[in-house]
Amino acid sequence: MRARTCLALIVAATLVLAGSALAADRQAALGDAGEIYQIHTGSYGDLFPTGTAAPAGNAVLALDVVRPGQAAQRLLVPGTDGADVESSPFELYESSSGTLFLVWQSQVNSISPVLYLTSFNNGTWSPAIRITGNPFAMKSSPQFAITHDTYDILASDGTYNTVPRTILHLIWWEEAANGGSNVLYAPILLLDGTYVGTNQVFSLNSFLANQTSSGVTGAAAELFRAPQIQAGANARTVLVGFADPATQRLVTLEISTLPGELVSLSDKMRAHIIESGAKYLPGNLAGLGADVHDWILGSGARLHPGVLSYLSDQSRAHIIESGVKSPGQLTSLAADSRAHIIESGATMVGDRIDSVTAKSDSSAFSPTIAEIPTTDTDGSTPEHLFQVNVDSIRPVPRTGSAPNAIYVSQDGSDAIVSWDMPGEVRYRESTDQGWGPINSLTLSSTLDLNGAHAILNQRVRDR
Repeated sequence: MRARTCLALIVAATLVLAGSALAADRQAALGDAGEIYQIHTGSYGDLFPTGTAAPAGNAVLALDVVRPGQAAQRLLVPGTDGADVESSPFELYESSSGTLFLVWQSQVNSISPVLYLTSFNNGTWSPAIRITGNPFAMKSSPQFAITHDTYDILASDGTYNTVPRTILHLIWWEEAANGGSNVLYAPILLLDGTYVGTNQVFSLNSFLANQTSSGVTGAAAELFRAPQIQAGANARTVLVGFADPATQRLVTLEISTLPGELVSLSDKMRAHIIESGAKYLPGNLAGLGADVHDWILGSGARLHPGVLSYLSDQSRAHIIESGVKSPGQLTSLAADSRAHIIESGATMVGDRIDSVTAKSDSSAFSPTIAEIPTTDTDGSTPEHLFQVNVDSIRPVPRTGSAPNAIYVSQDGSDAIVSWDMPGEVRYRESTDQGWGPINSLTLSSTLDLNGAHAILNQRVRDR
């Protein structure tokens, strides 16, 4: 039986990082009807002076909702009224669903930091989802970006079912067991507004396996604790910028969700090879290749005709070159052909910007495809896959021992790093050769910390 926990959709834009000025830029969010959402951390007694729902000294989260022409409404975030200590909230408003999503860190029993994700829509909170990672490791910088799309699945009666898909791409910094640190990633999957994921956690640092160290020394520890995630170039992609302590390199990854139609087509093609391949083997791989070629073209998959033509040609060539000799090898051939069509299709339908490799040494990395685990067990829906590309990689810059921030360009090829100093924000911009000189924005009565960070973010996104 499919286990589903309903998660209503929500959020605004807030990141509260301990000591980070970037947090001040994102403490409020604007809804579709002009309402403002603002999240607060503090003791229950301070935030709710007349409340009785929790002991006055308990650390809690409160959400203020301010609608035009109305007094502010303050709400206690469910599940934060206990003895655990809440911190580092991040909120994001998602317009297509009219929902506010909220993630925060909770210090359980004073030793176990975990993350919780919830949402707020039409006055109702969803059940909180717990994301653990290492329950005993220090965490910071939880944040996420949202992608949403739809995909069409051909039903047995010949009609198509359109499935709305939303993915919350959650990242955070976490101290590693060996004394180092990782940037962790958990894709949270919702189908038609219903949570169907299992919260598998991936280490983004693992995509740099076998990469040598840049040799840079003296980089500020705060830089490694300041990962950044943002929307990508299209509705299916997000960009992550982070500094990797093992290699002393600053990396930009593009994470893209593969179209459900592509995955569904590959699954059905695998079944077709297993069911129909025996009549061509042994000895007639060309016949099997032609059969699969024609099947793909007539599959009814809602992909662009040019994409289908390309995939059918790729599949035929792959089968002919496979060297399979006997019907007993059909299962492995079917699985291998499925993987090949997914890799081929991901390149063609992913709207990938390949020119970014010219500005860094990221061309040494091949795209990686991984699965978003779900609670579906009956095979009624395709698997949900995401692809990770290394857009840019360069030695980390030296920054100050102060709150750091990373900003990434829209195509992932360029970056700016900044650090907050008394009266100014210092920053460095990436170049084709590495990093430019240290520059600064002086804070004044006309340029506060929020404005300075907004300027830097806009500058790199315009590059």
